[in-house]
Amino acid sequence: MTFVIVIWFSWVLYVLVMSFFEVEKLKSILSGFIIFENDFIEVEEERYELESIKRIEL
Repeated sequence: MTFVIVIWFSWVLYVLVMSFFEVEKLKSILSGFIIFENDFIEVEEERYELESIKRIEL
């Protein structure tokens, strides 16, 4: 029984930690321009700070 509790606690801890690293994806069709500036990227008039971006996939 103790083994099951340890496994369950480990799983809950893993899920909580991974939720902090969840990635926001743009799940839509983008029309217009992507503007790259020194400190942000602008997509459809919405700015994303470069400090919050780790990877870009096109």
